[in-house]
Amino acid sequence: MQPSNTDEHDEYNGAPPKWPVIWGAISIVFGVLGFLLSIFGVIQMVFIENTMNSSAEDMRTAIPGTDPEMTKIREDAVESQMAMMESMKEDAPLSIGISIASAVIAMILIVGGVLLCKRRRVAVRVLQVWATLRVLVGGLGIFVQYEMTSKMMQSTTEAFESAGAGSSGGMQMGSMMNIIAMVSTVFGFLWMLWLPLFFFIWFNKENVKENIKTGAGWR
Repeated sequence: MQPSNTDEHDEYNGAPPKWPVIWGAISIVFGVLGFLLSIFGVIQMVFIENTMNSSAEDMRTAIPGTDPEMTKIREDAVESQMAMMESMKEDAPLSIGISIASAVIAMILIVGGVLLCKRRRVAVRVLQVWATLRVLVGGLGIFVQYEMTSKMMQSTTEAFESAGAGSSGGMQMGSMMNIIAMVSTVFGFLWMLWLPLFFFIWFNKENVKENIKTGAGWR
């Protein structure tokens, strides 16, 4: 008796595979989280000016006494803080714009996830559009965040040097902070990239495309 060759056919036209529901649910969860984080980012940037102003005022009175050396430390620390605040204020409109765009993109991911759970063929196009936008806007957001972090770390290093750590200590602190910023940026980029890259690869697999085209439950 010849072995049956219907198993492959049943894989596509028999019981519907579970991957659309699994990856649809994952898309919905990541979409909701991304939307909430983006909204939080907008709120954070809107209130950043008041927060930084309060910090600068607190620093003006944090070091009591009239000792010239202590006064110089206080003035340098406040100057560094104010420079950081001005830098963040300059970058705030772009950061807010990126956060708003990211919230919209997260909503696209949620819609794509719902459509995928329902086995709608249009979900493929929606998620591919999301993946493209996510890479573009997410990459820009990571770059802007890296630039802002670098400026903040530079201000912190300058304050560290002004506090009496010396140029050697300041350089060591700056090098360590730069390494942390680079590692965080690389990790953030990889985390941002994995799901879009997965969708690009997954939806271009021949067996997946065949399942979407002729499989049971797809509309």
